[in-house]
This record gives sequence, structure tokens and C-alpha cells, in this order.
Amino acid sequence: MIDSKKIEYYTSSHRVSPQQKILKLKYTKSATFSMNHPEPYPVLLAEDNDSDLIFLQRAIRKAGVSVSLQLVRNGEEAVNYLLGEGKYADRERYPLPMLIISNMKMPRMNGLELLAWLKQQPNLKHLPVIVMSSSEDPDEMNQVTTLGGSGYFVKTSSLDMLAEIVKKMISFLPGTQEL
Repeated sequence: MIDSKKIEYYTSSHRVSPQQKILKLKYTKSATFSMNHPEPYPVLLAEDNDSDLIFLQRAIRKAGVSVSLQLVRNGEEAVNYLLGEGKYADRERYPLPMLIISNMKMPRMNGLELLAWLKQQPNLKHLPVIVMSSSEDPDEMNQVTTLGGSGYFVKTSSLDMLAEIVKKMISFLPGTQEL
């Protein structure tokens, strides 16, 4: 399990002081990763914006990481997916994720509500959750930390920066290591 108090969080634009007790994903130009896993890791993405989804998919390809991205459009769908309810009951088609990436602002159930729910589930609370937002609001970042989130990043319009952030997100998966 990841101890969120020991993880540094970064925005793509600047480092935040440790006193703010927030986690951010670091933009590091030289980061490369080794993945010791034979198949793509299942990653659940809760994102309601098609443009952000496409941009993130491009960044994943550019980063050269091997993930099987499972998409849901809001926090309620993420809950159904994680519980294996309804159309998500088929775990061959909808495997339990090893990482969750959630947008902060979504309809029905936002990223904070999803994170709070997840951390109350005995069989799921160990999953790393990374929250993304268009805001650099310190209160929002602190809420993610307080609720047990593994990471927080501010959305960027730079494909190169987002690809590096993706590499940092993938480092939360088992069997991955920064080289």
C-alpha cells in the first residue's frame, strides 16, 4: 500500500512546498520506466470530457507505457465498475484495475466523492488513485491527500509534459520502477 504522506506531488508547472502537504506528480524530462509485467496493466479512467480523454490516450502512447485503459464517464460508473455490477460484471472484459485515474469535476459523483467511497471499501482501498484537475487549488489538493489519494496533477496542454506525468502515474503500478 502506498503511504500518501511519503509521496511528493507536483503540478506540471511548479513544485509545491512540503508545508502544503499535497502530492503532485513531477515533470521530469529524463524519466524512463521498466515494466516487468507480461500484459498491459488494467487502468480505470473516470473522465467525462472527450477532448481530455483523447489527449490522455495520446500521452499514454507517447510515453510508451503498456496499459489497458478502461473508461467510465463519472464516479457512479466507476463505482459500478469497481463493484462489478451491471455490464461490468464480466471481469474478463472489465478487469479490476491496478490503478485509478479520476477527473476531479464530473457529473453525478466527482473525483473526491469517488476517492472517499473507494477508501472506505476494504477490498479496494489499497488501489492507488490519482486525481487530475484543471485547477491548482491548494484546498482541492489537500482534500485529495486527506482522503488518501496517491497523486494529483493539474491538466496541461503540453503533450510532452503529459507523457512525462503518465510515466510518473505508471510508477504507482506493481512491478514498475524508475530507471
